[in-house]
Parts: sequence; structure tokens; C-alpha cells
Amino acid sequence: MSGHGDNVDVRAVCADSRLDGTYLSLHHYAFSKPKRDYDGWVADFKQGVGDCDPKRIIVDEFGAPMDSRDDTGDDLDTGFDYNDANSTENFVQYLRADTDTIRALGMGAVYWPAIGGKRQERPTYDYYSLFDLKGSGTDVALGTRNISGIDRLKHAWGVDIDLGSHTSILRNGGGNGCLDVPDLSHDSVPVQVYDPCWGGDNQQWTRTPSGQITVYGGTKCLDAYREGTTNGTEVGTYACNYREDENPDHQKWMFYSDGTIRSVKSGLCLDKDLATSKVQLWSCWGGDNQKWKTS
Repeated sequence: MSGHGDNVDVRAVCADSRLDGTYLSLHHYAFSKPKRDYDGWVADFKQGVGDCDPKRIIVDEFGAPMDSRDDTGDDLDTGFDYNDANSTENFVQYLRADTDTIRALGMGAVYWPAIGGKRQERPTYDYYSLFDLKGSGTDVALGTRNISGIDRLKHAWGVDIDLGSHTSILRNGGGNGCLDVPDLSHDSVPVQVYDPCWGGDNQQWTRTPSGQITVYGGTKCLDAYREGTTNGTEVGTYACNYREDENPDHQKWMFYSDGTIRSVKSGLCLDKDLATSKVQLWSCWGGDNQKWKTS
């Protein structure tokens, strides 16, 4: 049963004895309300619940921007890090408050939306969506827009995870070997697939909420050199740039459910050359040399 108005308040419906035994629907968003801090968002959420048994309530719509733009569509320096408890960003405090409260009260929750929706302001996708969709028919793959958004949803569902820990080696599926910065170099250099996977600092890659893949504690980013968008574009390390006038999409990557890692700028896959250890961009064709595993 829906709450009042836009499902933002279930108190009156919950108090109606004729509806005893039913589940109640609650919506909670930040975009239509004044900015608040964390405690303010918790209070706003609980106001719509009132004295109703929270286990009767399913929060079947809540969400926030999952790309590197704010709710108006303006570019941000970085994507929102929803794991940052010290952030003063309105949407971060909102989503942390919602997911913490949902978990604490033992409520059901459905994030809106997983893939798409009626809002298409980017203009080809709903920027609240958790996933990007590639492919057609039964040959489809989902790419995660913001890994910290997934973390918060898992937290709301009561899943105990190491929030914000997304550093690992990246093992290539086309035989042995891992994504590697040659010779432990801290300069800007082309990367390679190197065997063995030994787990050194030059093989420890971190996924960020902004879509970066960083190494050496975030001092270098994985970069499609010269902002390339064609087959054979060289991939390597470079200083992390996130100024709007530098078109940072060549340093943004999306991890997909088919094991591919794709450039946000070009849509091409991170690819190990079949004849060498070279790493490049190439059209996604499903080969094992374009599959990567975190470990």
C-alpha cells in the first residue's frame, strides 16, 4: 500500500486498522527537498515512518547521482564517494543516512533505478542508475557506475563488507599475468600484463567512485594515452586529471559483469595484445584477453 502524497509518509496509512497485515511503500529522495546534514536526513526519513512498525515498510524508491555530475547535470571534480563519513556533500549525507537507517530498522529496500527510468537527462541514461547496459538480446553486460553506491546498498541490506576497500590485482583471463607498471616505475609509462602476479605496489590497482583506476596510492591513474578512441590506443599511467576542461573521460573506466573493463570515453575494452604483453584499447569481442578478475 502506498503512503500519502508521493509515498513520502506512511503514518496515516499505517494507522488505518483496515490495512493491518499489509506492507507499506515509502519513497525518500533528496532532490526535491532542502539540503540537510546527516542527522537532518535521518530525522526526515523517520518522520515519514512515525510509530509504524518499520518491518512493515519497504523503501521501494530512493537514490542519488551515480556518475561524476551533480543533480543539475554539472560536472564534478570527482564522483560522489558514498563511503566517506566525513563528506559534507548533501547527496552523500542523504544516502548514508538512508542506508544506515534502513539497516538499523530492519526495513526492506529497493534502489531506484538499477538500469534505467523515465529520467534521461544525460541525455541517454538515468544518472541515478547503478548500472550501464551494453549489448543486446541475451548477450548483455552490466557495468557499475559508482562502486561506493553498490557498497551503500549492500550495507542497507545488512551485508557486512569492507566498505571502500577496492584495491586488488587485476588478473588477465588470456593466460597467466596481471596488469603491471613495468619496473615499479613512478613515471608515466605504458602498462603491461606481467607474469608472475606477485602483488607488489605496481600491481595494486584501486577502483574509485569517480571511475578512476589508480596505482601507487592514487598518485597515478590508468590513462588512454592522447585521449585515444581507436583500436590500438596505448594505455598507461599518468597524473590523475579531473578538471572539466581536460576532458577526463579518458581516465575513467567501467567494470562490466562479463569481465571486461571499458573506457568511458570510447567504450573500447582494456585488451592484452595477443602477441605481446602490451595493454591497449580494442573493440570488445569477447576474448579471454579482454577479461579481468580482481583478486
